[in-house]
Amino acid sequence: MFSRIFGRAAGLRRSLGLGAFLLALAGGVLAILAALESSASTLLRALQAILGIGAIIVGRRMYRRSQAFLFPRARMNAAAIFCAVIGAIMLIAGVGLPGILVLAAGLVGFVGATA
Repeated sequence: MFSRIFGRAAGLRRSLGLGAFLLALAGGVLAILAALESSASTLLRALQAILGIGAIIVGRRMYRRSQAFLFPRARMNAAAIFCAVIGAIMLIAGVGLPGILVLAAGLVGFVGATA
């Protein structure tokens, strides 16, 4: 009985963790490509590249935290909040679509943490 109840929640959490990882990966790769092809200042390009790499790392952490046995919700929630902060910083820095993707990854990760 308990495995049926908790099995669905764990499966949903894993699926949403994978979706959040894929969104963060796409946003991070697009941010790195935007930094490479941009004609902005070197400081802004470096910030875009660092945020893109950070988005990929945090997306991976969300996916790994969604599969944890001990305290998966708290771990995934922390990674989702960090991902949303990175997405917000990307939007403020002027990286449009990648910032939206990373922010969406943070929201999907947050929903997965509550499942």
